[in-house]
Amino acid sequence: MKRLTIILAFFIFSFITACDEMPTEKSSNSDETPVTTKDKDTTTIAGENLEELSVHFIDVGQGDATLFRYHTTEGKYTILFDTGDWRGTEVTSYLNANEVDFIDLVIVSHPDADHIGQLAQVMQNFEVGEVWMSGNESTSQTFQQAVEAVLASDADYYEPRAGEDFSIGPMDIQILYPESISGKTNEESISALFTYGNVKFVLTGDAGRGEETYMRNTFNVAADVLHLGHHGSKTSSDPAFLDAVSPKIAVYSAGTDNSYDHPSPEVVTAVEEREIELYGTDKHGTILLTTNGTDIQINTNITTPESGTTGSEQMSQNDENGDTEQDTNSSCVNINEATAEELQQIIHIGPERTQDLVELRPFQSIDDLTQIDGIGASTNCGYSIRRDSVYTMKGILDRFEGNQAVILIEETKEELIVNKEVLPRGSMKNTIFNLKKESDGYTIVNIDLAQTKAAERKSSSLMDQLRAKNKGSKFKQ
Repeated sequence: MKRLTIILAFFIFSFITACDEMPTEKSSNSDETPVTTKDKDTTTIAGENLEELSVHFIDVGQGDATLFRYHTTEGKYTILFDTGDWRGTEVTSYLNANEVDFIDLVIVSHPDADHIGQLAQVMQNFEVGEVWMSGNESTSQTFQQAVEAVLASDADYYEPRAGEDFSIGPMDIQILYPESISGKTNEESISALFTYGNVKFVLTGDAGRGEETYMRNTFNVAADVLHLGHHGSKTSSDPAFLDAVSPKIAVYSAGTDNSYDHPSPEVVTAVEEREIELYGTDKHGTILLTTNGTDIQINTNITTPESGTTGSEQMSQNDENGDTEQDTNSSCVNINEATAEELQQIIHIGPERTQDLVELRPFQSIDDLTQIDGIGASTNCGYSIRRDSVYTMKGILDRFEGNQAVILIEETKEELIVNKEVLPRGSMKNTIFNLKKESDGYTIVNIDLAQTKAAERKSSSLMDQLRAKNKGSKFKQ
């Protein structure tokens, strides 16, 4: 029998101090209140003396990012499971604050922008040994840039499947899902059981209840810590799965006052009825769990990353600024109304292209600009299209959250959240829309089928290149 001890520590903030401190493994300015859970039967590993493992459930707003760090006499080990929301920079800031210099393994559960969001930043700022993805694709630039960053790195690539076992030093990883992929990005999230000594963790990305049923019927999923699927949504955390895992601790990652009702009251009730200790990044900030392979301690730190804003804070700011006319931004030039002098201030636009722009306008969409020699999809111009006081932009249907659809407007780093019922017929994940921005918000005009197909071809091509790097995992048992 072992006693699982949880120490709940709250950071005390000073109203005099102008900025917050990034939580790190060495952070010690906390008040600790001991809480004891019920005993749990475990199997002792004879002769094994493990060093401390720290597990950081990083506060990235409405997204996911979990950091595992541990060491042996042979060296340090670092694993990152998911990489946060696409509008933030908290993950790289947090890694830097914790003096991470090498990441053995980055696991991206699935390609939605709230999970793969900061992968490109991670790949560009840290040396990474190996990257795992499910293999499913997205049409978002966020996804494409992430894949391009992996391709540009020296990291190996692998797509793990259910039943495979891996070891990274003293950490064992068993893949619980998926068996195969079919394009269902959420459902086919990489789900895994992490074992460190006698302590086990289950992380399932956005896998749903059907997938949880497969996992509990196929594997022994009993664990001490469960990261609740899909940010605590009622699409995950089936009561039967909670019973099968039988965790002492449950953690969810969600943004403060998020628009999706995460975590679901139904899930919270199910967790509390089972006397499972519940922690969430919306309530407790970054959650730091430490263990020697037998006992567990938890510290909760409500803090602001050095990057300045989390994904949820950025979303809130975008909502607050939603009624602001876009041409009030000095970095944005309305090419249908700008003077010749203003047009030449745009990067790569000289006198010759300025003359072409003036002669050919008004433009209806960004695509219309490609008829001008030297301007293509990759040209970094910083322009917008405006016609009759309406801005035309592109939006990508990134994911569904219950009855809501989340559309990425990557040009302005905004998310448009609409009811599924207002989507044009034929809309599905990865569909690209033409959007109008007026003074009162965005309107979906129609599906841009040509852009959708072009983005699908680009993403498929990038994944083909990435799979060519797949020589198998060096961590496979």
